[in-house]
Amino acid sequence: MRAKTNPKQNPLTGGKSYFTNKRRKMFENQLKILCRKKGVDFIEIRMNEDEWKKKYLYEDGLHLNQKGHNLIGKKILKKLEKWI
Repeated sequence: MRAKTNPKQNPLTGGKSYFTNKRRKMFENQLKILCRKKGVDFIEIRMNEDEWKKKYLYEDGLHLNQKGHNLIGKKILKKLEKWI
C-alpha cells in the first residue's frame, strides 16, 4: 500500500521542503555526538538510499512503511536485549 501524502511544505520557505538527505545526515551526525556525550547507544540504520526508498518508505519518501517499522524495531530490540 502506498500513501498519497507528501511531506509538509513550509509556506515560509516558498513551499520548499528542507528534509533532504544532506540535512538528514547532518542531524544524524549531531545525534551521534550527543549520544556519545550522554553515554547513550546510537542505533545505526544507514543503508543504500535507493534500497531504503524502495523497501522501507511510503511513496511520500518520508514515512516508514510496515517493513521500515519492522527493521527499526529489530535494530532497537537487538540493543535492548543486552539489558533484558
